[in-house]
Amino acid sequence: ILAARYEVRGTVPLRANALEAMLKSGEQLPFDRMIKCHIGNPQAVEQRPITFYRQVASVLCSPSLLGQGIFAEDVERRAAEYLSATGNAGIGAYTDSRGLALVRQQVAAFIERRDGFPADPERIYLTSGASEGISRCISMMVCDESVGIMVPCP
Repeated sequence: ILAARYEVRGTVPLRANALEAMLKSGEQLPFDRMIKCHIGNPQAVEQRPITFYRQVASVLCSPSLLGQGIFAEDVERRAAEYLSATGNAGIGAYTDSRGLALVRQQVAAFIERRDGFPADPERIYLTSGASEGISRCISMMVCDESVGIMVPCP
């Protein structure tokens, strides 16, 4: 790599931090608060966390919570389904590098319902976020030092 800039954590957020500091110091700007939305963090734009996913994650972290009457039936059902898909090894177990097959099947079914076109779970890759996904895609394209990628900055 000869030169690279990752603007999600570059110029835009640096300027946002500077503006935020100006606001905190009492400086008058044409706005009175900052809502940072340069990364995929829904809480940054004041969206409340979706409880269902957090509850499922809680059960996956501590399967002994199943059947205790703590969580709604749909939460327990989904958590049990995911635990079963890992062979009851839990969320610390290694999976296919593309992600848990059951979840990829669920994503494919969702895409088919939403878009009306078939989706192949074997061609779906799940990542822990956009940065990891971008990194994987670039890694697949760059096979040696003769390959270059030019990505325009907005």
